[in-house]
Amino acid sequence: MFIFNENLLRVRRKRFLYHYCPLFLAIAYPTFLYLGLVVIHPCDGTQWDYASILCGLSNCYLENSYLLAILDWALDNGVRLLVILVLILRVVYKKRRLQQSVS
Repeated sequence: MFIFNENLLRVRRKRFLYHYCPLFLAIAYPTFLYLGLVVIHPCDGTQWDYASILCGLSNCYLENSYLLAILDWALDNGVRLLVILVLILRVVYKKRRLQQSVS
């Protein structure tokens, strides 16, 4: 991620901030988010039809709460997509600035 700044992770505080914090957040965030959304979120039980082949189409928070469904998509998929695009554009910009070929 920091291929253009090799000295960034040498300082202990910056290494903690840029290396260990994202690793912790990448594990803790989805764990607590889906624990709250799937396990703790109250469901009334009407979304399950045990007579059909597919007993339920999705989690009840996706069907009952439009706001939670949008936040689930935006925070999980949208932010990741945005970060990946920014990193790709950053690499292309730095390579062009250093006059290297973009492959």
